[in-house]
Amino acid sequence: MTIKNEIQQLPDFLFAMKKYSFIPLTVLVFLYLNTSSVSAQEINPKITSIFLYNFTKYIKWPATAETGDFVIGIMDDSLVETELQRMAARVKVGGTRNIVLRKIAAKDVSAVQGCHILYVSRTEIKSLKHISAAVGTAPVLLVTEGMGLANKGSAISLYIDEESDKMKVELSKKALEKSQLRASSDLLALAVVL
Repeated sequence: MTIKNEIQQLPDFLFAMKKYSFIPLTVLVFLYLNTSSVSAQEINPKITSIFLYNFTKYIKWPATAETGDFVIGIMDDSLVETELQRMAARVKVGGTRNIVLRKIAAKDVSAVQGCHILYVSRTEIKSLKHISAAVGTAPVLLVTEGMGLANKGSAISLYIDEESDKMKVELSKKALEKSQLRASSDLLALAVVL
C-alpha cells in the first residue's frame, strides 16, 4: 500500500478507533504520521480536518465559549471545508455540540469573533498579521499550515518537516494565552512548543 493510500485510509482508521476512548486520537494521529513517510509538502485535507477536530479535545476554551454550536471558520480552502463537512455530519464536539462551518473571506475578518477555531489556508497566510489582530483576545484557536507561523500570530501551525519528512505541529503558548485557551499536557508533549 502506498503512503497516499495509507493517508486516504487514515480517517476511517481513526473513527474505527473512536470506541477506545482511553487512547487519545491525537496521539494516534501523531504516532501514525511519525511512522509513515509523507512525500509531499502539502498536507492532505483529510489530515488537516482530523487535526482540527482533535484540537477540540486537547484545547480548553473558557466557560463562556463552551456552550452552543462549535463553530469552525475556514479561510479559503474548499478541500478542507469539504472534509470538515463530512466529519461534521458524523461527529459532535464533546459528544453533544454540533459542528458548524463558517466560510470567512479575508476582507471580512470581523466574522472570526464568533468562531472557536479559525483555519487559515496557505493562500491567506499573507494576511496572518491582520487576521491575528482581528482575533485579538477572543477565545479563537487560530490554526495555519506552514513552518514558523506560530511565531507570526498563529496559535497552532501544521507543517511537514523537510529533514525528517514527518508531520509536525508548532504551538505558541503565548498566542494560546492571549486567546484565553489552554493546551492539554498530551498536546504540549507532542508539539514543537514556541
